[in-house]
Amino acid sequence: AICFGRYDVIVLINETVEQASKDMEAIYNELTHNVILKRIFGKIEAVINNAKMKVFYLPFLKKEVAVFATGMNGRIRGIHYKQRRPQLVFVDDFESETNSDTAEGRDKVQRTIGSKIMNMCDSKYKMVFQGTIIHHEAFLPSVKDLKMFTDSRGRYLEKAISDSPSIKLNPTTITSHIHIRV
Repeated sequence: AICFGRYDVIVLINETVEQASKDMEAIYNELTHNVILKRIFGKIEAVINNAKMKVFYLPFLKKEVAVFATGMNGRIRGIHYKQRRPQLVFVDDFESETNSDTAEGRDKVQRTIGSKIMNMCDSKYKMVFQGTIIHHEAFLPSVKDLKMFTDSRGRYLEKAISDSPSIKLNPTTITSHIHIRV
């Protein structure tokens, strides 16, 4: 998504801003040090480089792509770069035992998703929710029943972490969900 410059603004949301920043740092390292990417796309540079935001210059396209990192309790609404709102959002591992074991915690996650995350993008966007099911009443297991993810603009995919019959895992914790809202 970054190398081809399809999206001007991308946001990574994790449970904490620290984890989102680590994910963004991994992306930065791959884009700036991967020899194969350099051969294909030229030298991709971070023209703005801090823990919560990186702006990559793509010489191949003569274009900038902004990537933001934030947490569920961080600043989510109002993210923009040069008057552009996010067109691609990854919400990854946002549910944990800390925020989803209690009814109060699950309600807070639902409110954050409904009031902040679902209202942060341009009119055309892609949004991916992925993670491990922490509780049967949390957000991820309920997505397959929500109209916004099953109508003509949404997709629901479910994939087991391991297809090996020799690995015995609790079925409520072995599923990684990817939910795309287009």
